[in-house]
Amino acid sequence: MKKNYILNVFALICFFGLKAQIVLYEQISDTEEDLGVISHYVTNNSKGTYPTDDFVLTEESTIETIFIPGFYVSSETNISNVGTAISLFIYSDLDGVPSSIPANVGEGELEIRNLLFSNPSVSIEGNDFIIDIATANGSPVVLDAGTYWLVFVAHTPNLYETWNWYGSYSSNGQNGKMHDEGNYSSPMAGWINFIDMGMTVGSLAFRIEGSVTASVLDNKLAKVMIKPNPVKDFLNIKTNLGIKNIKIFSVLGKLVYSGNYANQIDVSNLEKGVYLLSIETDTKTFVKKIIKE
Repeated sequence: MKKNYILNVFALICFFGLKAQIVLYEQISDTEEDLGVISHYVTNNSKGTYPTDDFVLTEESTIETIFIPGFYVSSETNISNVGTAISLFIYSDLDGVPSSIPANVGEGELEIRNLLFSNPSVSIEGNDFIIDIATANGSPVVLDAGTYWLVFVAHTPNLYETWNWYGSYSSNGQNGKMHDEGNYSSPMAGWINFIDMGMTVGSLAFRIEGSVTASVLDNKLAKVMIKPNPVKDFLNIKTNLGIKNIKIFSVLGKLVYSGNYANQIDVSNLEKGVYLLSIETDTKTFVKKIIKE
């Protein structure tokens, strides 16, 4: 037991020692002073005004820290004097918009809800937020290469106390979008482009830091391709690894499929929704999110 413990500690030291935190994606705040987008969840009516902007990961990455700059409009100078908490979401891309909305629990790649300012994972510098994602989530967040959408709000007591997310003219992707649950408009069913709402700012400022999780050797030797995703009937799996077992779990952890390796899995009997696909190989277990249409 002691030997295993020493080996595990050594492995962790090597793992973290080899993975330096880098900037995975950034859009700088280059607009005029105090030009941004209202971004808050109003606690006295339980409605959110959620802006979002997209980011692209070129490789499988571990998200470690997210920096979000902003400014506060109220009788107070700083958000920390009036606000109470934050909520943060990351969604996959679905035809140029986030794949879901905050009201739908369990459909995001990452969902951090009502995280108090006093939580050790939250740092506030003036009106800028720095979120330690692994601490906030309880575990590291690993995302495949692809396009995602970041959603962030500060919780404020009423409509007149507003935290604003700084805008950016230096967009690396699509224009930002908004989902309002009824604070400033009729409740929105989905996401609306900033420009279509008459906003002068097209994108949002933020920085995502972390590490690339797959080594060059992993990329060459450990490839698992899953398509289509979203899937309606048959899920195709292609890999050069020896697969022992394949399992599918609901987001609540219920096992809904278990079987040996096959090039194609029939998922037509599954209800629509989000599932976790677990692929056990000779060397490691891959877990990927799939969407059943």
